[in-house]
Amino acid sequence: MKKKLQDALIELANFKLRVNDFIDTAVYEVVFDIITADTFISGVATKILDSSRISIAEKTILDRPLLDNFYWLSPDGRKVDISKFPQIIEYVAQIEKVRICGKKIVQSEV
Repeated sequence: MKKKLQDALIELANFKLRVNDFIDTAVYEVVFDIITADTFISGVATKILDSSRISIAEKTILDRPLLDNFYWLSPDGRKVDISKFPQIIEYVAQIEKVRICGKKIVQSEV
């Protein structure tokens, strides 16, 4: 399972989203939330790969989906329609792969 997580992290690292491409859009601020989620989830995934302990707060984040069909599920509970931005959907889907792989590993260790 760790190999799958490592592969998902590599895929995510190769995916680039340019914030400036979204300056004049309704999702500009959402992109920052998504990049923050990427950074945090990638950090937790790295800790899992390094066999480091993760906190309860980190486990909670792994339990929380980021995407519901074409809606970004923001940390403050808002659902933001990102259906008109396939590049963002693809990016969030990559983050979700990492999150789900990490979650499965954590659950298997309980």
